[in-house]
Amino acid sequence: MKKWIPWILVVCFVAYIMGAFRAPKPKDGYDLAAFGRLPVLANGRIQPFDSIARNTLLTMSGKSKVKLSDGKYMGPTEWIIEAMTRPDDAATRKIFRTQHPDVESMLGTLGAKLEYYSFNDLTNHFEEIDTQARKIMEAEEVREAAGEDGSKLRTPFQKDLMHLYQSLVQFHFLQNTLQPEGATDFKHELHVYKEKIPVGLAALRASENGEKFEEVDLQTLSAFFKRYEGISKITFALIVPPLPDQSRDSWNNIGALLMDGMRSSEIHPAVSHLAAIASGYAKKQPTEFNQAIADYRVWLQMNKLVPDLKKGREEYFFNQVDPFTQSMAIYLVALLLAFTYWITLAPWVRKSAVSLGVLAFIVHTLGLGFRM
Repeated sequence: MKKWIPWILVVCFVAYIMGAFRAPKPKDGYDLAAFGRLPVLANGRIQPFDSIARNTLLTMSGKSKVKLSDGKYMGPTEWIIEAMTRPDDAATRKIFRTQHPDVESMLGTLGAKLEYYSFNDLTNHFEEIDTQARKIMEAEEVREAAGEDGSKLRTPFQKDLMHLYQSLVQFHFLQNTLQPEGATDFKHELHVYKEKIPVGLAALRASENGEKFEEVDLQTLSAFFKRYEGISKITFALIVPPLPDQSRDSWNNIGALLMDGMRSSEIHPAVSHLAAIASGYAKKQPTEFNQAIADYRVWLQMNKLVPDLKKGREEYFFNQVDPFTQSMAIYLVALLLAFTYWITLAPWVRKSAVSLGVLAFIVHTLGLGFRM
């Protein structure tokens, strides 16, 4: 019987790895996997929304999932679409990490250990966090003027505070990525915007020429201008792809393209698709959400963006399988078996350790090759 144990262990771990190949099931009717595969441009390369979500969560909290109040976990793709479209719900998630006692004392928490806060927990401390962060940045500017690297001279308190401050800024940018912060139905807002652009521009030209115009039309145009100009300066990720006649690198953010639409009276078609996705999730309409994603994928395919879709799909698959974590777990078991063999000298233990070590090496190598 013992001679079969190495093979049984290998089969069990292979089955464990293959389990990660299964496509995630829709949650509450929402095809979150389809959204997670959609391509965006961030950090100089095409990647899926899922990677943006994972990297952002790791930066903010040190984890790639969000623990909920009932003990369950929210995946990165679900978290990012919620953060971008349901701000009230997102504000309750404890994703902001601190660990210095002085920072925690400032936030009203006793003790010196790793603590997690929600956006709502920090609401009453925004001004103090901002004030302290600005003092640190001003002091660093003085040091840099003297030829020193200010960020490398931060104290543990300053490092922790600046991490919290930058996480809050990053969260704000994220909330203005798929739609303007505070939008409840971005699809409808775009419809109104399309209708108001021509009359607003006509009112603007009339005011410049000293002609009669409706003040309300000019005020509406001005309100849209201020709203979209603000988010045009926030480039957390470039989520709007280029048109067929544009450079493949000409990705942009929603705000910048809506500003262009104000000049040309036309809105980039991808913005309309993304707005429909945002509204479908914000209004809790899974059928509309899924259909909007399907329509957007068709548009991407028809506009010569199949390579970008492929990149998003492949990296999403890599994220789900997570071969490096898988191989690390197998390496650890193989190492424990090797230690056991040194004690027992049992041949089946040695064979089990070698077999699992070879399996881990294969998974690790395949992961490196796929990633490269």
